[in-house]
Amino acid sequence: MADEKIELYKPYTEKKLQYPVGAQQKLDGVPVRWKNIGGHIVPLSRQGEVFKSLGHMQEHVRPMLLTVGGSITGELYIPGRPFKYISGMARRHETGTALVCHVFDFDIMATPSLSWAGRHQQFVGALAAYLGAAGIGPADCPIRLMPTVVCKDSTAVQSAWDVVRTANPSAEGMVLHSLSKPYQPGKRVWTTQKLKPEPTIDLRIVRIVEAISKDGEPLAMAGRLEAEFTGADGNTTEIGIGPGSLTHAERRALWLERDYIRSVGRIAEIKYMRDDSYSALRQPTFVRWRDDKVEPNQE
Repeated sequence: MADEKIELYKPYTEKKLQYPVGAQQKLDGVPVRWKNIGGHIVPLSRQGEVFKSLGHMQEHVRPMLLTVGGSITGELYIPGRPFKYISGMARRHETGTALVCHVFDFDIMATPSLSWAGRHQQFVGALAAYLGAAGIGPADCPIRLMPTVVCKDSTAVQSAWDVVRTANPSAEGMVLHSLSKPYQPGKRVWTTQKLKPEPTIDLRIVRIVEAISKDGEPLAMAGRLEAEFTGADGNTTEIGIGPGSLTHAERRALWLERDYIRSVGRIAEIKYMRDDSYSALRQPTFVRWRDDKVEPNQE
């Protein structure tokens, strides 16, 4: 099943978005795709691995996923917990009862050509029917539908984001689903976008690490940049930075400049994900050179 991935997101690009869209808060959790495979309900990771920690959800998913080939996609999440904690619990080989699956896409009838709006309606009906039959409320079920606001234009999207950010200042961002889109797991298409503001800082790059092929062959181009970073404890260390927006030609040129950078350094703007549980930076990547600066700025 590893060839059937969970859907991927394009970065928010208003001109390429197909309105109207369903706007949902983006949770910083672990994606899961529940799938009915030959009558068995299997929870799969983005890489196609089977989660062993979700036994407490099986009885709730099964009545909503009766069609072979159908699937429910969501985010495993625990409010107030950092990503590292959630990820660790999701990948354990024992049940993590604190985990809740917040559903954001669905194909419960195995009809992927149906629009997102149509699939959404089907899942809403299935969830309501299950809760009624089980005699439980939404808060008692670990399978929950992500709240959705329908937006008809970019102004409405910005208003929705303002509401989300006011309610949750630490919100990672929003996901925008075109109501007309079909179900395309593993695809990165403009009908699914993420609005995800990312902070940046300026750091001094002090080392260039060569890229290596899968066979272990050096590629004579920059694979990773290393920068000086001062943590909250006041200690300065070197951290790895992904090449980000650097092209292959720029990475080859950078490899030729490695001795100069090692002796002098060079200031670069780095973007990263906010996460206070990381002592350094989470997923730092290169944005651009700041040759107009001579000193880093971590504020």
